[in-house]
Amino acid sequence: VALCRLRFVHRPAMRISVLSSKASRCLGAYAPLVKGQIDIQKRKGKGKAHQWMLMAVLLAGCCLHIDPETNFCAKAASSRLAVTLGHRSFRCHIPRGVRERRRQQDRSQDDGEARRLTAQITKAGSASELFALLEKPVTNAALFNSFHISAAMTKLARFKKRRQLCQADVSSPVWAQLSIRMRDMLQQDLLPPREAANVFYAAGELYQEMGQHLTTVLPLLCESVRKKAAGMAEQALSNCLLAVVKLVDVSRDVLTVVPALTMHISAKVEDMTTQGLSNCLLAAAKLQDASPEVLDIVPALAKCLPDKVGDMIPQALSNSLWAAAKLQDRAPEMLDAVPALVKHIVYKVEVGHMDPQGLSNCLWAAARLQYSVPMVLEAVPTIARRMQEIVDSMNMQDLSNNFWAVGELNEVEPEVLTLVPMLIGRIRPQIKRLRMDQLSMSLKAARQLGEEMLLAKLQAAHAFTPLVHPGPPCALREHVCNLDPELDDEMRPITSLTGLLEFGVRLNAIPLPSMFRAPKALFVTNSQRLERICPGAASRAGYRIPVRKCKIPRQVREPRRQAPNSANPERDVRVLTSRIKKTGSASELLKLLGENVNSKIFNEYHISATIAKLARFKASLRDASTELLAVIPVFSARIQDKAKELDPQGLANCMWAAAELQDVSPKLLDAVPALAKSIPVMVKDMVPQGLSNCLWAAAKLQEASPAVLIAVPALAKRIPDKDASPEVLDAVPALAKCISRKLQGMVPQGVSNCLWAAAKLKDAAPEVMNAVPALANYIPNQVQEMIPQHLSNCLWAAATLYDGSPEVLSAVPALGKCIPRAVEDMVPQALSNCLWAAAKLQDTSPKVLDAVPVLAKRIPVMVKEMNPQDLSNSLWAAAKLQDASPEVSDAVPALAKRIPDKVDDMVPQALSNCLWAAAMLQDSSPEVLMAVPALAKRMPDKVEEMKPQHLSNNLWAAGKLKESSPEVFAVVPGLVERLRPIISKLAPEGLLMSLWAAQQFGEDDLAARLQEELHRRQH
Repeated sequence: VALCRLRFVHRPAMRISVLSSKASRCLGAYAPLVKGQIDIQKRKGKGKAHQWMLMAVLLAGCCLHIDPETNFCAKAASSRLAVTLGHRSFRCHIPRGVRERRRQQDRSQDDGEARRLTAQITKAGSASELFALLEKPVTNAALFNSFHISAAMTKLARFKKRRQLCQADVSSPVWAQLSIRMRDMLQQDLLPPREAANVFYAAGELYQEMGQHLTTVLPLLCESVRKKAAGMAEQALSNCLLAVVKLVDVSRDVLTVVPALTMHISAKVEDMTTQGLSNCLLAAAKLQDASPEVLDIVPALAKCLPDKVGDMIPQALSNSLWAAAKLQDRAPEMLDAVPALVKHIVYKVEVGHMDPQGLSNCLWAAARLQYSVPMVLEAVPTIARRMQEIVDSMNMQDLSNNFWAVGELNEVEPEVLTLVPMLIGRIRPQIKRLRMDQLSMSLKAARQLGEEMLLAKLQAAHAFTPLVHPGPPCALREHVCNLDPELDDEMRPITSLTGLLEFGVRLNAIPLPSMFRAPKALFVTNSQRLERICPGAASRAGYRIPVRKCKIPRQVREPRRQAPNSANPERDVRVLTSRIKKTGSASELLKLLGENVNSKIFNEYHISATIAKLARFKASLRDASTELLAVIPVFSARIQDKAKELDPQGLANCMWAAAELQDVSPKLLDAVPALAKSIPVMVKDMVPQGLSNCLWAAAKLQEASPAVLIAVPALAKRIPDKDASPEVLDAVPALAKCISRKLQGMVPQGVSNCLWAAAKLKDAAPEVMNAVPALANYIPNQVQEMIPQHLSNCLWAAATLYDGSPEVLSAVPALGKCIPRAVEDMVPQALSNCLWAAAKLQDTSPKVLDAVPVLAKRIPVMVKEMNPQDLSNSLWAAAKLQDASPEVSDAVPALAKRIPDKVDDMVPQALSNCLWAAAMLQDSSPEVLMAVPALAKRMPDKVEEMKPQHLSNNLWAAGKLKESSPEVFAVVPGLVERLRPIISKLAPEGLLMSLWAAQQFGEDDLAARLQEELHRRQH
């Protein structure tokens, strides 16, 4: 220790230079190696004893280092080992030449005072303390440098965000001194890139407090940021872009920095933190109209976002989803990031990490994105459940946003309706506090939800509310309204009524009384040069005259004014997109479609938005007038013409919507071949959700009967109720090939849809089976996040696919384990499918039987809502499972009681399954016999449509039931008559069953023929 000249002083850290590798390893966690040096961090609250202990460990480690060339002391001497505390070394690291020059310099040039000032600024505990500290140094140009201005502004911005600035702080004269010093430094170009970024960001936080002082320095500051953007780090660039959002209402000059910032952000986006990404997206969404150049960074941000979304905090996630909703029209690439955002938002909401504003932003974004990215709806139920707990802590903006979103989502996600009473309870007593935009949103939601009482109050408030409410008080926004000297004398009495002659106005807009129509150019702003400004749109409250400058930059406004409408089509395209998305009914949408479907501006984005909107209005589309529906064939032809121009997302949306609309708008099926032909070309660029939607649509649109496939192209144009389009199968091989490669980014709904579609398409397009093994291996990782519908679909698909792809059985144990917890939330069809799948899989995957008792207990509760197919499948499954899982018998009485009411709507296969199941269950569950009379009465009408297997099953079941239910004798003649000519088509099992039943009923002629056929096959 003496050799090393050790001395301990009170410093934050201890640094040791030039240690051997083994000595470094001996120090372990206390010796992080940083660029050839080792820092031993001093633990808070430890004294000198702790420091000596660390040094003992260090010396012991060095002694253990065995080096034949030199010992520790020699190595220390040769390497000039220096042990230092803090950031200063006992043996100075500064070269001798530098030290000598500094010693010869005048002590007045020493920067020690500047460093002390920096430390004092950093340690200031309040704004008043900081202002007291800066009062004298800020006027000293030789002392107060760029580090000080950056630290001071950053510290003040931090106090502002923490709400630690009082009125005395706002009126401090130091603001003016800071502004003067900042202006001088900017004029002399003394701010480096980092400091310029810090000051610009702080100005965005402090613009209200700085007031007029900021106007003199802001143009210079913008110029400095623009020139030095190339030298800024990623975080500084994102902070500057966010500051532009806050300063754009103060001065339009800040928009000049956007092009430079966006250029360098695009190059550095890969190295950005998650907070930086979120801030850039938020800024892009807010600046897209004022500075369209900001949209250039969105593709790079959207591409990088899915990889980093897992590290985002809840606020960053909600901001990013909100930005995606805002940017979807101008930057469709942003939609590719939505699935990843939704997946993590659901988790953050479930664990309760998202605040009211974040929840509100997410619900609003889901309402805006539901047509462009339907899977965003997966997050809505979770958000709605969480929102019920914190609705009381929401502000008026959140309440109105949520109410509007509920109105938009109530049809596709009924879970949001649980929020309506709570939202109305909060909004009703505070209607007078709503701004005009909030009133408009609430009015629309009240109409959609049928809340008549609230609607009346909102309408009354809307009639007396100014169009735009005052913004936050800011000296920079102050305008004084005076009379235009050029006004005629006759106008002066009118203007005097407004009372605007004697006072200044701090409003974003000036409301005029509704008793008269104010002439245009009535008021002017009190600027150096008098200029006319035109009033805004009229409403029930009269005209509003905007005082604030137009948000669109002059360089964008002037070309638009000079260009005629025919030469400026971009505006019309955007307007049409907005009109399509704002339509509120099928009739309104069809009318708009008829007006624009053949226009030159109707492009591929309009096609995607329109067909997705039509799918939403599916229920009301049936009631549309014939005149309006006449546009559908024209629209279908337009889709065919534009199919090759659709992007991957639009192509997937069109396929999904065509599958949804095939029953109500069969003419749209004419477009499916063209869409299917484009899929193999675009499939490589599809996101997992798009692949899933396309495969699901293919399963919905394919034809099950191979004999009909040749005739379908012609039939689709002539048969109004045709429900197939087999040309879609051309796209299946390419889809199946790509799905295996893109599984890692697929959400649970996508995995479920793909497996379900594979089960539907296995016969018509066998290539789809290539994707099944990868899907089956991926399901256990996703099963915990699946909703009940996904679990049911996957289990049903596994039962359907296991013969052709046994690998699917690997997913069954995980599915069977999760189903019991989801049974309470399952719809009747899902319950029936799960029970049917359990019956099919009981031998190959016995673990599935664990779910049967819970399913059997739930079915009696839901049996009244089951359709004929669900009843038939459930009774058949109960018959199959009675030995392996006796608890299934608990569901039989309720099923048997319900079947007679639905028997008239059953298809032949369902009738056959029910009669067969009754024969199997009559001993263990005699209640099943209640259904037999109705089945026997209905069956003769359907016997001509039955397949050979159904005929043999029914005859066998009748033989089993003849004693307990004599009504089955009425079925026998028809069955015997149908069996005679098709004996050769019966399977071996069907032959044996029919032979046994014929002997039971004394049908000797039929028995002889069956015996003869059986003998022929055996020989």
